[in-house]
Amino acid sequence: MDIITKTGEIWSENAIGAVISIIKESDDSIESERKLTHWLTEMNCQLIAMALARIDTELYQIYKVQGWRVARRDSRTICCRYGELTYARRLLQKDGKSFYPLDRKMGFEPRKHYSLGMIERIVEAVAITTSRSASELLQSLAGITISHQSVISLKNYAGKKAKAYEKALAEEEKVEKPTQPEIIAIEGDGIVLKNKEKGGVSEVHRLQVYEGVRKNGNRTELVGLRCFAST
Repeated sequence: MDIITKTGEIWSENAIGAVISIIKESDDSIESERKLTHWLTEMNCQLIAMALARIDTELYQIYKVQGWRVARRDSRTICCRYGELTYARRLLQKDGKSFYPLDRKMGFEPRKHYSLGMIERIVEAVAITTSRSASELLQSLAGITISHQSVISLKNYAGKKAKAYEKALAEEEKVEKPTQPEIIAIEGDGIVLKNKEKGGVSEVHRLQVYEGVRKNGNRTELVGLRCFAST
C-alpha cells in the first residue's frame, strides 16, 4: 500500500483512510496492531528510501567535480532496525575503481543483508538467550526472518569487528601517548645587577629544564632543553 506520491509528499487524508481501513478490516485488536505495525514499517522504509535518493544525488555532485562518473544505478535490499529497506543508488567509476558513495555514507557493507544497526540488535538478542531462541524472538517481535546459523555467524562477525576496533583504538592511543623521560633535570641561578647611576639593584633569574645529556661529536648537548628567565 503506497501512500507516498512521486513528489515525496504524504497525503494525510490517504494515510488516515488507510489506517481506518486496516482497523475496520481486522478481526480483533491484535490483528489490527499487527497490520498497523507492518504498514507503518513499510511507510517508514519508503520515506527513508526517498531521503536516501536525495542524499545519493548530493553525493554524486560532490564526486562529479573530482572526475567520478556514473557507471549504473543498482537497487539493493538490506534489513535495518527500522525495517527491510529497498533503495537505489549510483555506482561511480574512476580510473578503474568503483564504489557506491551512498553505501559508504550509510555504513552499509558490501554483500551484507543486515545493517550494522540490525547486527547490533541480533547480538543483543543472542546475548540473553540461545541462538535458536534469538532467531525465534527476532521473528516474533521484529518480523526478522533469520536462521539460528545466521545468528551465530553474525555474532562472530560482530565480535571480529569489535576486536578490530579495539586494536585500532589501542594503536591510536599508543601513537598519541607522550613518552615519559627517564630523567628530568632542573637547574636555576640568579644574577644581581647594580645600577651605578641610580644606585639601585635588579635581579635576573634563570631556570633551565632538560631530559639528560648526549654526545654530539666531540661536544655534549642537553636533551629537550627549555630555558626560562625573569626579572
